[in-house]
Amino acid sequence: MIKSRPMKHIYLLFALAALLLSTTLTQAQKYVNVPPASPIPIDSTTGMVQFRRIIQIPGDSSVSSTISRARNWVTKTYRSANDVVQQYDPSNGIMVVQGLFVLEYAEMQYMLLNKITKTLQVFHTVTIEAKSNRVRITIDGLQTKKPDYAGTSGRIIQSERISYVPTPPSNEIALQVEEKKLDEMPMVGKGWARRNAPVYLYTDRNIDAALYKRVSDLLSDFESSMSKKEKDW
Repeated sequence: MIKSRPMKHIYLLFALAALLLSTTLTQAQKYVNVPPASPIPIDSTTGMVQFRRIIQIPGDSSVSSTISRARNWVTKTYRSANDVVQQYDPSNGIMVVQGLFVLEYAEMQYMLLNKITKTLQVFHTVTIEAKSNRVRITIDGLQTKKPDYAGTSGRIIQSERISYVPTPPSNEIALQVEEKKLDEMPMVGKGWARRNAPVYLYTDRNIDAALYKRVSDLLSDFESSMSKKEKDW
């Protein structure tokens, strides 16, 4: 009986440490500064994310000339047009591109509440439609994919692509969504899910903001390239 007392003390210390950590995290998570929602555009017909911009072309630009200039932009932006262009129809002024970029975002870790930089692959479709003196670019079909990782056996496990869905604009609704996702995870209780929902929402809002900026920059770069006069090319 005497020998078992040290073990009881150790168990008691572990229990006290766990309680202290849980209390500290609960208090800290109350002060997680959740970023505001980004104005991610949603297509009213499909309900999916869709970025779109219409650009006026200076001078007298034909359909074939406009789509040719757009192809030059694709080559510069995606390095190799042959690898990404799925459809190129200059006579009808249509080009479809399957693109990929790597997104960096800040993730908050729920245990220590510190921030680390993570990356995410974003697959997307770019559709460019040209008419006389104007062109429309649409970016949609967004899918995200986390980096592949090594499993317990050392074998590389391929991460799955998932359709990108932004967080709801309302913090109240967004927290409910995060809590539901966490509650569906194995060995996670409703209390833990509720306490940690702000931490996960912080990360997802940062992903939204980083993606919105990256796609907006793509559209602005395309507009800048297409708005140049022929002699500037």
